[in-house]
Amino acid sequence: MRIPLWYKIGSVILSIVAYILMIGAFLNIINVGAHPMIIFSFLVTLAVVIYATLSFKLTHIVNNQLSLKRKTKDWINVNAYVGLVFCVFMTLGCINFLSNPALVNTILETLPNKIADMPDVHFFKNILHTIVIVFLIYVLLLSIHIIAGLIFIRRYAKLSQTS
Repeated sequence: MRIPLWYKIGSVILSIVAYILMIGAFLNIINVGAHPMIIFSFLVTLAVVIYATLSFKLTHIVNNQLSLKRKTKDWINVNAYVGLVFCVFMTLGCINFLSNPALVNTILETLPNKIADMPDVHFFKNILHTIVIVFLIYVLLLSIHIIAGLIFIRRYAKLSQTS
């Protein structure tokens, strides 16, 4: 019983991006008082980071035939499901952004005047589209990884401890 190499490589890639997202979330935590919705996004981002971290632990446990503590299994499951909710919302947001070009103009209007009045606004539109496409790819990879992780947990349930 071994977890495939693609799952390990995916764990590394997804963890790097998750930690970058977490840094951004920590930088925005100052704004929680002004925008309480930031708490929700912070907690969801934290769940994705916890899942990414625990996926390494799951790989180590399964490959070395160690016992998986129930507490760890529960943490992986809960954070995986929260991560799937994150994936659904991010996918819907990315699709909405890519299919609605007026949204890009609205975003550019909210930027500081120096950026919005630049003659090369198309450059910023291309950057926004690229960022959204990268996030869409990340979310699709994350959802595949989470589903595979949930399957591995069920498949190797005999490694679980009862306490």
